[in-house]
Amino acid sequence: MKKGEEVFISYFPIGEDHDARQKYFGPVFEKGVCPCEICQLDRIDGPEKVALRHKILKEEFLPYRQKKQSGVPIQIEESARIRQQLLPILARLESTYSSSRGSLRPELSDVYHLIADSSVPVPVHLRQVAIDYRLKAFESAGAKFEKKGIKIKVIAAPVLVHQYLDSVGICLLTSCTYLQTFPQDIPSCLSWLQAAVDMDKLLRQGSYASVRQGYAQVIKELNIGYLLDEAEKGSFKKKK
Repeated sequence: MKKGEEVFISYFPIGEDHDARQKYFGPVFEKGVCPCEICQLDRIDGPEKVALRHKILKEEFLPYRQKKQSGVPIQIEESARIRQQLLPILARLESTYSSSRGSLRPELSDVYHLIADSSVPVPVHLRQVAIDYRLKAFESAGAKFEKKGIKIKVIAAPVLVHQYLDSVGICLLTSCTYLQTFPQDIPSCLSWLQAAVDMDKLLRQGSYASVRQGYAQVIKELNIGYLLDEAEKGSFKKKK
């Protein structure tokens, strides 16, 4: 950030229903109109498109999210079926956004992440597809990346769309996606581990140590602790 720029904090999860946000902020702002960028973009889309968007999210997408959060194991065959069922839902949601609003489409972040989740464990032919959906998920929530080949540097962290969409944890999972499919593709895995730490630094002034401490269980389950050590060594060499 540059000197003199404003710091914005979302007081209401931006992935929640548009009408609920307006009701929450209505008494606060003049004429009941929230001036934030998200609400301005929603007004560009128009009330009908916004209403349709949240109708699709509630009636069509929410059952898939609830099943994912239930913790019930999903077989590989079912994951492939879910992925195919989510794609037309995603297409309908994407059609509710005007082309002029750019990539900032926070409600899509959860959908992109769930489609990527439905690709795990990742078949070889879907690895890049799953990674692309992860990038879309982060970028639709406002994240910015600097991409040079396989290296990914996080320039801006995504905003909080839903409490369960933890950016650092998802980056750790994405690194494991590479490891599962191509065990020899260590550089890509390390790049996403560095992205996890970048996210933690931007969101909480974190570090490798804070990621290890805060995500110890996830790191253990994914068996990527030794790779996190390698990523830190590489980062330390760059600084020197």
